[in-house]
Amino acid sequence: RSQPMAQEAASCSSGWAARSHLEPSAGYATMMMNMRMPMQPSPRAPQEVEAEAQLVLPARLVEEALTQDDQHLRLDEVCAPGTGSADYAAEGGSNFNVECKGPCLPPLLHDRPECTFMQQGILPEIQHMWRSFDSTLVLWRYSGTAQPEVMEYQGVTQQLVGVAIARPKAFVSGVDWFLVLATPVEVSLHALCIDPATGRLLPPVRTQHIVATDDVVVSAIAADSATGRIFLGCNDGCIHELQYFDDEPTWSGRPKRCRTISVQTNVMASLPMFLRKVSEKIFGPADCVVQLVVDSVRDLLLSLSCASTVTVFRLPRPKLGADGRFEEPAPVQLCTIEQTKLSHEVSKVRAMLFPGLAPSMGRASQAYGSPYGQPYGASVATVPSKLKIVRLLPLGWAQGGNIVACAVTDDGTRIFLRGVFRAERPLLGFSQESSMQPARGLHTGMDGSRVTQTMTQVVVHHVRFLDINSPIVCVKDAVHSSGSTLMLCKVVSDSATSLFPSARAYGGERQYGTSGSSDSDVLVAISTDLRAVAQRQSRGRSPWLSSTAGIAEHIEIVRLAGGSDICRAVALATFDGELAEPVERMYGSSSAGGMVLPVLGLSELAQQQLLPAQRFVLISNLGVHALTKVRPIDTFCQDLLKGDVGLLRDFSLQYTAEQTCALCFQLLTCMVPKPGDAAGMLNSDVVGLSAVAASERRQQQQQRGQTFRVQNSNEEMMLLRAEHLLLSPQLAAQLGFVQTWPSMDSAMPQSLSTSLGYSVHPRGTNQISARIRGLCLYMSRILRPLWLAPVMHVCWPTRPSDSGRKRPRGGDWWPPPPEPAPVVHGSRWQCAWSKQQRTFVHGQLVKLGAILERCKDYLVQEDSRVPEQRTGAAVVAGLAALIGTAVEALAFLELIAPRAEYLGTSACPPDALVRFSELTFRDLVCQSEARGVLQQLMRGGVVACRQLHARCPRLFSAVDLEVQEAYELLEVVRTNLLEARSSIGTTDMARWSHLVQRPLRTLERHAARLDLSEAAGRLRAVGACKGLVALCARIARARDPHDESLRPQDPSSARAQQLHYARLECYQVVLEVLEDLFVLARQCRGDTGLASPAGGGGGAGLGFAAGGALLAQDAAAGGARSTVLPELLPTPMRATEAATFLDAMLRHCLEDHAHGADELFHFCVLKWMMQRELPAYRYDSPYLRGFLETHARDQPELLCRYFQHRERWTEACDAYMALVRRGGAAAGGPELSRTEKLVLLQCAALCARMPGSCRRAEPILQAISELTHDEGNPQDAQYPEPSAPPLAALQMR
Repeated sequence: RSQPMAQEAASCSSGWAARSHLEPSAGYATMMMNMRMPMQPSPRAPQEVEAEAQLVLPARLVEEALTQDDQHLRLDEVCAPGTGSADYAAEGGSNFNVECKGPCLPPLLHDRPECTFMQQGILPEIQHMWRSFDSTLVLWRYSGTAQPEVMEYQGVTQQLVGVAIARPKAFVSGVDWFLVLATPVEVSLHALCIDPATGRLLPPVRTQHIVATDDVVVSAIAADSATGRIFLGCNDGCIHELQYFDDEPTWSGRPKRCRTISVQTNVMASLPMFLRKVSEKIFGPADCVVQLVVDSVRDLLLSLSCASTVTVFRLPRPKLGADGRFEEPAPVQLCTIEQTKLSHEVSKVRAMLFPGLAPSMGRASQAYGSPYGQPYGASVATVPSKLKIVRLLPLGWAQGGNIVACAVTDDGTRIFLRGVFRAERPLLGFSQESSMQPARGLHTGMDGSRVTQTMTQVVVHHVRFLDINSPIVCVKDAVHSSGSTLMLCKVVSDSATSLFPSARAYGGERQYGTSGSSDSDVLVAISTDLRAVAQRQSRGRSPWLSSTAGIAEHIEIVRLAGGSDICRAVALATFDGELAEPVERMYGSSSAGGMVLPVLGLSELAQQQLLPAQRFVLISNLGVHALTKVRPIDTFCQDLLKGDVGLLRDFSLQYTAEQTCALCFQLLTCMVPKPGDAAGMLNSDVVGLSAVAASERRQQQQQRGQTFRVQNSNEEMMLLRAEHLLLSPQLAAQLGFVQTWPSMDSAMPQSLSTSLGYSVHPRGTNQISARIRGLCLYMSRILRPLWLAPVMHVCWPTRPSDSGRKRPRGGDWWPPPPEPAPVVHGSRWQCAWSKQQRTFVHGQLVKLGAILERCKDYLVQEDSRVPEQRTGAAVVAGLAALIGTAVEALAFLELIAPRAEYLGTSACPPDALVRFSELTFRDLVCQSEARGVLQQLMRGGVVACRQLHARCPRLFSAVDLEVQEAYELLEVVRTNLLEARSSIGTTDMARWSHLVQRPLRTLERHAARLDLSEAAGRLRAVGACKGLVALCARIARARDPHDESLRPQDPSSARAQQLHYARLECYQVVLEVLEDLFVLARQCRGDTGLASPAGGGGGAGLGFAAGGALLAQDAAAGGARSTVLPELLPTPMRATEAATFLDAMLRHCLEDHAHGADELFHFCVLKWMMQRELPAYRYDSPYLRGFLETHARDQPELLCRYFQHRERWTEACDAYMALVRRGGAAAGGPELSRTEKLVLLQCAALCARMPGSCRRAEPILQAISELTHDEGNPQDAQYPEPSAPPLAALQMR
């Protein structure tokens, strides 16, 4: 509210004086009435303003923590393009724990001598291993209980060559998964259902979706987990898509049949069978497709051939067809990278990385008799002339960025393939999607516009070799998940056994069971070094500390052995299933169109506080082994149990103090009791709880029937030590928890440079300690799925097509016009998160809020002498308030979610619903503008106001509740008045008038918090115009309690002008009521328009003719002064009563003692009366004379009539004579005509004849006689000879 008056007048767009029938006037009227006034927002209570200001810094710190977790994660950021690397971390111990889930395979999976063809694999989606014996399929649940769950199924008659799992499409119901079985002659779908009670897999059921393969063997099967599309790779090098449809009949009366469409084909596949066999004899067989993988995040299909050729396809999204069904466009081939080009790029990178080593063959090829190899020599870090890719691993946008895939070769080399995109024209006016990312083909530009991206080619971005001391291995399979890559390898020769000690030195060889042959299968586990990630994410504030450049990884070799048996691996896959599907879906989706990464796209350093540890499963002849990733929190818990401060200090130095504090808060939050528990986890008297106190508390809880969350003594000790470590001043100082760093300042430039040219980040004035930063980190990870995401998903109704609109010349480069506002009626609404997702986040926030409430006094000791501690105390209090507000926001969504379907047909204003659809969770928690939207939803009747205040007191205060109840009571009165419009009597009107007084008192009590436009509309709907005048006066007084706008020290100051506008907005509502009454009264008299204002020429006999006659009817009938304005005016009002109520309304505004002290209000009403030619002199306003003398100089006859109406004859006579002597209405104005002078002189004579006038009438009559017989003035020729007006007419005037 500090903008200048000119800027405010230019920027506003509404005002009551902008009506078409109002004429502009000069001076004070121009400034007060004809200037457009800005709409003032409803003033807020000081408590609300203070609460909002309290959330500003905590919200900024949470967003800074969100940004911190997003940094230095993508491979295209940390890996230099066109180079290679082979460095791995050796220290830190093992990163994987191996646990044997089963000693051996079930008997039904053992080899069968009568079987002539056997295949095997793993289905990680349903956690089953499969093995086929000819046409018999055996499924085994490897994650089951001690009793093995084995199922044998015979659903086909031919030998099985491929088995896969596919998610059903949207139109399929009652099926959890589809089992895709491929034989040499057909591919069929079999329905799978999982018992929800036991989780067991029910027997498969063969469906009608079957398609023939034309004797082409299917070598690879892949399915899109998002859409359910199925793709088949064949041994002839072709790729097909299996399409199946619902049972609805088409135009021909029959449903569509299952079919295959071609995705990639070649010349040999198009030949007849005879010519195809001849071509194979001459040119050799075509390159078989050995792997198909679908990247559901990027909508890509990746293909790998046996010749190590990688092909990339784009999967267009399904679109709605003309028949109302979703059509699936065929995949589009984008690019291909040949094996020769890959070999050349890898050889060039190897030559740059190892310049002293001559090129030679790879490790695996020589051992298995490669025709192009040479004997294994001294060089162990070289690449073959023709590399062989064994597995293609897709990388999502969160981890890879523009790197779309990682190709793993047989010697363990990982080739990171980057996509090169071509940007198309910007898309303006796009609609934001819930999971839109640049990886999906759209990129958000710097100006916020969307740019379409199309991949044109795939290039080698970075090559990652195994360490030179690693054993000679041959990679058989590889899997990747969240930064960890596991490669299933076979040691090439026994001579490699001597290399294992060196491998133990750099990564460590881990052997489970007794020693076995070196020819067994081993696992090479490569994981991201989280210590380097933590240092990089924290070094943004410490430019003098260097961080590791490039990708940082940890490697180790896991070797399994059992007695004398050699490990023969069957399958390797990820082992999921510990996280509920709704929560996993929430953590996997990106909020705000990719502005922040999803939880599943973060590093394990951030995931460990929300997700279980990564797990992999290895199935071999030795049984089932589960490999669990060792997270930093596991290492931290072990160090806590050891109680060694030195180990904890080293951990804090390696993973930074703020990450360590975040782990402490995680431990305390996960074990905190319920908020209703009287005995808290923290003692209010001492810092930390002793073992005796904890034991006593556990006994008290057991006596009260409560369950103690700590399961054993180790967990209890770990909890107490984490608490003591976080809150003890001595230990916190030793570990660096109390060290303060300046926060990032968003108002400063993004980067600065020192005098020596070093780049530094801007610093704010707020000094934040590591403990508070750790708290912000942990909180940001909880709020990440919600913070920047819209709270509602809306499907707007389709608009009519505008295809007939002319297109601009010059093509489509011209930006299209902005999209109109969506149509609210008929829209479909849904909460962005399910009930289970909201409950999950709500529980985490409640626990964190409980632990913060108990320990906030110890996090920062209040000391007025230390500014850093004052800032820390304010931040901790703000974080506690932020958590409480977020919990209430979730409670609001819990109330609005069941009523979401009624939003499209509710009585809420359309603009409020549009704004509500644009609100993010951050806006709901922190922005004051969102409170107004929520209040409009409450007033629209979407949810009950009592429930809102009870569950969301921060979002809906007691004032909002009382105002809403007042509005509801006014709505009841309005409804009853409409129902009893024709039969309402005096008694009923008195009863309703008495009932309206209650909401009026409530509104006046909270006048400073009201939305004036809404309150005025509701009061006018019931006819409570008298109460509306009092409410407007009360709101104006609340906005300017000290009358600064009337008596400002500096009239040109912005504050005085803004206060002036704020009060005028209140008076504008009253003037609108008077205007409506005036128009209705003129309609009763038959006037089609408004009289012209009496200005300029100012004829005394013409001014106020229409307005005076309008109000004179009621005066002559019964005396207007006796009319009292009723509490409720009739709605609708008859035109014959408008003049009476207009006069009563004016007397109430100008003569009532309650409004006598508001000078500006009287001036506004009087100015309006002047513009409407109403006799303002008839009303006893205390400011009328001053107004006429100051602001009515162009109509001096009004002052004369003012004296005459109040029987002040002497002053009236002198005023009339002075006006005649001047000869004009004002200085420099036109001369008065003879008729006008005669009228004024007759009025002066009438006043002189009145008793007590002290003036003689003879001189005035002599002047009238001289003026009558004066014929020398040529101006009087056009005027007829006037006759003396009767006395009654003069009195009325």
